[in-house]
Amino acid sequence: MFKTIAWATDMSPSAEAAGVLASDMASAMGARLIVIHVTEVALSHAGAAVNPDEEQIEAALQRTLEDLRRKGIDSEPATARHPVGSGAVAQQIVDLASSAGAEVLVVGTRGRGPVAGLLLGSVALRLLHAAPCPILVVPEHRTGDR
Repeated sequence: MFKTIAWATDMSPSAEAAGVLASDMASAMGARLIVIHVTEVALSHAGAAVNPDEEQIEAALQRTLEDLRRKGIDSEPATARHPVGSGAVAQQIVDLASSAGAEVLVVGTRGRGPVAGLLLGSVALRLLHAAPCPILVVPEHRTGDR
């Protein structure tokens, strides 16, 4: 049984599917759930790090945490900001999960084909190589295409 579960989310449908599983696991095990989100930011003309969607992302993260707490799940956020295109999102997720003492990391995947995955890369794939704990990769639920 896990005492601390980390769920990495980018607020996408595939991450939400992983979140359902992570919260079910945390509830069933009485585990703490760490909700990890890394915001990618770009440099503005003035040199400030910005993401035009950052306020909406923060609000969505807060709603998610409130929903988890209403369900009786001990949850807390772990967030960071990173430059767009730095390729360091996976490492930041690993660092946040490690700092929280996570025993398992739950992530979603969009399920791109093998060629697209190789060309575009995948945070989930990078996590498999970098994480010090087991990774549970959850495919996005699709209806009608199987």
